[in-house]
Amino acid sequence: MRCPYCRHRIQAIGVTLWRCLRCDLIGNADTKPPSFLLDHYRRLYYARNGGDQTAWGRSDLYAKLADWLQRLRPMGTLLDVGAGFGVFADTVRQRGWHVTALEPSDKAVDIARKKFKLDVVSGTLRDLPGLGPFDVVTFINVIDHTAAPWEDVNAACNLIKPGGLLFMRFPNGWLHAHLLKMACRLNLSGWVRPYLVFHAYSLTPAFMRRLLADQGFVDIRIANSPLTRGDPYGSFRLPWLAGLVKGAAETSARAVWGISNGRLCCGPSLIVTAFAPK
Repeated sequence: MRCPYCRHRIQAIGVTLWRCLRCDLIGNADTKPPSFLLDHYRRLYYARNGGDQTAWGRSDLYAKLADWLQRLRPMGTLLDVGAGFGVFADTVRQRGWHVTALEPSDKAVDIARKKFKLDVVSGTLRDLPGLGPFDVVTFINVIDHTAAPWEDVNAACNLIKPGGLLFMRFPNGWLHAHLLKMACRLNLSGWVRPYLVFHAYSLTPAFMRRLLADQGFVDIRIANSPLTRGDPYGSFRLPWLAGLVKGAAETSARAVWGISNGRLCCGPSLIVTAFAPK
């Protein structure tokens, strides 16, 4: 098997994961075909896993992401891709943004329209002829779920105004892969694996820099993301323990970031920003 992005050789990581030796993309060998993934997210995902969208701690995270966004672009038109129930889209709309939400799940679209009165388009980036361009396109915990992240970034590029902003948050594939590799060596993978995040793809800083540069984006910046308070997925039985673990992770990531002069991101999740060429 070759890397689906750069066609180079790949290397196995654990049982089901692989990593490209050239572009550093990490993929999951268990990932289903694109048609299956789309059907899953359209019909099943939010019915089964949508509770974390409104779990306690999420509103705090979305507020921090909105603060981050406004430091880069104070206001304008925004497309939120994979908006879910619309919580983040509603957060930025309350700050003055003109928001369009895009979501494939029929159930989530219905909730976003009824609860938040959002302008929601039901579908994917392939279903947006005639819309845009936008000042900002956001992918909040979405891009690693897609069947071909590079295609979605390309589609987003075509929807962003010249000089517009791409704003993304996703799990740090570099960190999660290294933790899994270490756990396998110590025979602890069965204990550690449930706490690591691997979706269709796991995106590393190196891969994202290459992908965005290939698409023509400029001023590409990658940083550690704020984390949710507590544990919205219920992995920890004691919420205070989740808080301690996440607090330690954020503190450690900030320390490494400072020591490396911003070159090494080792937080559990990343924020990536880039601007479309003018």
